[in-house]
Amino acid sequence: MNNKELMADLLALFVIIGLLFYFIFLFPMFSRAIIEAWPQFAYLEEWIMFSNSYPITAFITYLILLIVLYLVLTNCERSPLHSWRG
Repeated sequence: MNNKELMADLLALFVIIGLLFYFIFLFPMFSRAIIEAWPQFAYLEEWIMFSNSYPITAFITYLILLIVLYLVLTNCERSPLHSWRG
């Protein structure tokens, strides 16, 4: 597996995990169940309530973070993606 495939897999994994958490936090019954089951995640309650109140804004924030991550990975000189980007 070359660096390009590895970075593509990592970005895909990041997207899948992010969407999974987004949809879990989107629905209040799931978010309450998570906080009741695992009290150590109680600090996420503010983000969960924000996601429930403004799901589109939370999703756009996630997409912006994904774009920033991609730009950082492709523009960093030591990045595996830098060599094939041209």
